[in-house]
Amino acid sequence: MWTALGRGELLDIAAHHEDHDIDWFGENATRPQPTWQKLIWLLLAFKGCEPSAEATLAYQKGHLGRSGDESALIEISSLPAKHGVVIPRELFRKEREMLIAKRMRQHEPRFLVFYSPAPTYQKSWVAIAGVSLTRDVPVVVGRTVCLMTYHPNGERSKAYWAEHGRRLRTLIGAD
Repeated sequence: MWTALGRGELLDIAAHHEDHDIDWFGENATRPQPTWQKLIWLLLAFKGCEPSAEATLAYQKGHLGRSGDESALIEISSLPAKHGVVIPRELFRKEREMLIAKRMRQHEPRFLVFYSPAPTYQKSWVAIAGVSLTRDVPVVVGRTVCLMTYHPNGERSKAYWAEHGRRLRTLIGAD
């Protein structure tokens, strides 16, 4: 898929998912993807919007991870997870960490959310941010606020994600 889409550093998520079994982005999409949903709740709250079911689905269908739009979903592993199949997911990890860190400093996004405080991931987050991160404690790195959270597939509520969005909004001064 990466080769078919031009081998870019970032891919448009809708184009990447065109041949998947579930349509997450088209007019017929009826529900948010569970992992992205929680990240969208955070982003909508950051933007000062109520993360309702309708707003969440609309953001997923029209903006999430789209080329030239406001959000990117960046995978730390260069290889996809395959349930039940052992894959060397740390292959090329150092190179990815260095590239993501370089792009963070180059583009200075308003914020980055690093999810999963598991030790294997935490090492990568520190390599990218250049500072130690503590779960749920925003840290300013240059002009970017970095936040390490739980993984969105965990048991955290909509309130947890929306509160982080509001905290980032206040910290960054987006009001």
